[in-house]
Amino acid sequence: MLGNIAVLIFMVFGSLSITFPEGRDSLPECSLLLPACLKSLEMGDSCLLPLFPFDGEIRTEISSGERKKVFLQNMTFSLYEYPEGAEPAVTKDGKVLLLHGAEAPIAALDYRGNVVLDSLRKRDNVLWGGGVIDLLKGEIGWINLQFKRKKGSTRAVLLFEGKATSSASRRIASRLLNELREKKGEDVRRFEDLDKDMQFVKEMRKWMEEELALHVWLWNGSEWKKAASALPWLSMRRIVFPLNLKGIPRGDLKVRIELPPSLWEIDRVAVDFSPVGPIRAIHTTSMKGGKREALSKSMEKSISIPRLQSAHLRAGLVSVKGYYNIEVPQWIP
Repeated sequence: MLGNIAVLIFMVFGSLSITFPEGRDSLPECSLLLPACLKSLEMGDSCLLPLFPFDGEIRTEISSGERKKVFLQNMTFSLYEYPEGAEPAVTKDGKVLLLHGAEAPIAALDYRGNVVLDSLRKRDNVLWGGGVIDLLKGEIGWINLQFKRKKGSTRAVLLFEGKATSSASRRIASRLLNELREKKGEDVRRFEDLDKDMQFVKEMRKWMEEELALHVWLWNGSEWKKAASALPWLSMRRIVFPLNLKGIPRGDLKVRIELPPSLWEIDRVAVDFSPVGPIRAIHTTSMKGGKREALSKSMEKSISIPRLQSAHLRAGLVSVKGYYNIEVPQWIP
């Protein structure tokens, strides 16, 4: 166990990242808020740190990085305990579930006709997606998955471990830049000014849902029916999507994941028919940001992490609500 670990919060292009300092027990980078590129697109976002081995004091240090400003209403750090053998995962709205029997698919076929079962059955950093050719084409791809269904099950969760590529952040920035070029004048000088154009904000939200998002579909015996969707994030995450199986015929469960393959990378998928939760946090620390300030200084504080009192494992969850603005490049006339 390590104590007095600093947490650095800073901006990379198009996302909020939370990174632990160097050391053998450091945790992976966690990126947040990628779609929230305007105030009108403000959102809540969460990132799960499945194995959290630290106790003691954690210092938060706030920095917005170059070429962008981040506005946070609040940030919350929550700590969860879970028994060995269970697998924590987080829903799109930030609830933590425990999986005890997530089952790998028994068949997986992608939109090109490739059998991709081996690359999706386990967490091994063998990733599906991220193709440059597909990026040039801008096409939408899919993977059809088949799972052995638990008898009598009426609900399940789809476990998705993956991330969007950096191309997703570049696509968002490019869209904003093009709009700014077209409208730049007396009333539109900065990206913040685009917030006043509610028609553009509506189109931007629709564009992200259609061009960047991940969609989950269920086969109901006659057609594919949409079950869930999610806008992109940049760091590897363990997300679960609740599935309502009422009305789904007996037999193997058929799931389709639809997404732009150039903008996403998938490491593992699984289904759990008896998830537990949402579970309650054993410790929560909340910090509020400034209403008009980018990354309020009031959010720079120490978080006290209690020592583990049982043989359980621990997971940390970082949740934020906010948005960011990219600064206008000087080369735009």
